[in-house]
Amino acid sequence: MDQFNPKVAEEDIRTLTASLSPLSTSFKQEKEPDHENNEDCLLTKEEGKVRSGKHSMEEKELLALQQDSGIPYNTKKATAWGVRVWDEWGKTRNSYIMEQGVQRNELFLYVPELCYEITHDELNFWLCRFVLEVRRQDGSEYPPNSLRLLCCSILRHLRENCRRSDIDFFNKLKPDFAEFRATLDNRMKQLQRLGIGLVRKQAQPYTEDDEERLWQVVFHLCDAKSYSFAVYFYVCKVFALCAAKDHHKLTVDQFEFGCDMINEYVEFTGRPSNPQDSLEKLKIIQTRQYADSPNPRCIVSLLRRYLCMIPREGSFYRRPVPGTMQFSEQAIGVHTLERYSKEICEAAGISGHHTGHSGRVSSATTLYNRGFDEQSIKERTGPTGSLAKGYRRPSPAQMKAMSDCLQPPNPLKKISACSPSSSMSSEDHSSSQDEGPSNIIIISEDGIDHPQEITTILSRPEVTITEQSGVLKIEIPPRNLPLVPLSSVHTITKLKIVKGDIVLELNL
Repeated sequence: MDQFNPKVAEEDIRTLTASLSPLSTSFKQEKEPDHENNEDCLLTKEEGKVRSGKHSMEEKELLALQQDSGIPYNTKKATAWGVRVWDEWGKTRNSYIMEQGVQRNELFLYVPELCYEITHDELNFWLCRFVLEVRRQDGSEYPPNSLRLLCCSILRHLRENCRRSDIDFFNKLKPDFAEFRATLDNRMKQLQRLGIGLVRKQAQPYTEDDEERLWQVVFHLCDAKSYSFAVYFYVCKVFALCAAKDHHKLTVDQFEFGCDMINEYVEFTGRPSNPQDSLEKLKIIQTRQYADSPNPRCIVSLLRRYLCMIPREGSFYRRPVPGTMQFSEQAIGVHTLERYSKEICEAAGISGHHTGHSGRVSSATTLYNRGFDEQSIKERTGPTGSLAKGYRRPSPAQMKAMSDCLQPPNPLKKISACSPSSSMSSEDHSSSQDEGPSNIIIISEDGIDHPQEITTILSRPEVTITEQSGVLKIEIPPRNLPLVPLSSVHTITKLKIVKGDIVLELNL
């Protein structure tokens, strides 16, 4: 067994102490308060309470600001709208009661404010009167959905701003507000029976004729104002930006030009419009628009010229100088951008309900009518689910084709449907006509000549065309000969039967 040596042990202890001394010193410096620099340690007990109270107030204000920033702008606007309508209705009703001096035996006489002290019975009583009596400023009825949204705004105000978490008058398990729910339901059904709110006011898409009209009248690109209008229109249509606040937040660095193996392009990097959305919705959206070099109205060239006229950084929309091709450094306000769609349509003489959403609707409608699949439309225009379906609008040609399919059976079209060559496409038929001269036999009972090149015409008043039980019957007297005799060289390609306004063509 090793013997204990006191000298060696003492030297080891000294070495260990020397090695630990910096750590202990630093530990003491971290733990010991600095009485010279810490003002709170020099405060008295009363002063410390005041200082801690200030800190708590500042923390509460910061916490309230942080919580308020998590509420979307449109939600705040809707809540304020509901409270404002309630206050105006209550003020009008209370003033009427005071002027008329009406004495009532009811429990509640005056409409209260939406505050923390309001009771369940009082709120249930006045909500029933509210949904029955509230009107717009012009005296018209609110649509059923608007009436329900007003009640939702009132509920949101009571729960979030008044801290009344016990109030939930849409919950069917709460018997305190059963009378209100029944009143609201019956009122909405009554408004629907009257036809109020059945037609939704939606943004209409721009047609090709509308867009051509805009280029001829508004987008002439002879001054800065026309450039500003054109850029706003195609940012709405090509990059699917709708709200004026989203346009107002645009910056120059969101547009980047490049070139790949396909062609030159401009790439737009979008930003989330509502930072309060969930993490799944907070995605960076990049949209690439390729150039169309032969087109003098190419969007890529338009954006390149516009960006050369404004400052290279900062806001994307700059105020145009009237009558010149210059832009000032001042950014365009959000309210001015809200009026852009209206000003563009008024300048071009385009009627209908067109807003900033019309650009996105036009984009989705055009892609839908050109046969693009739904997934491609979603990726390009942005909206998903049922919203994307609401943006797709059938073209007039598609609506005409659907209307024709729903018409009653036309007996004059049965022969055409049974003809083997009637299934040919319009492109195939036009190509067959271009290969050489076509000979058409026209049978008509109107007695009017139908002049056509190399056409055999049989048009006499003696010709009778009748229809019985879906069978077309043509009676031609034997003495009636064609005006142009047929020969072995002629090849008949079409038979055309004319009876009044009805024309039946058979491809042979």
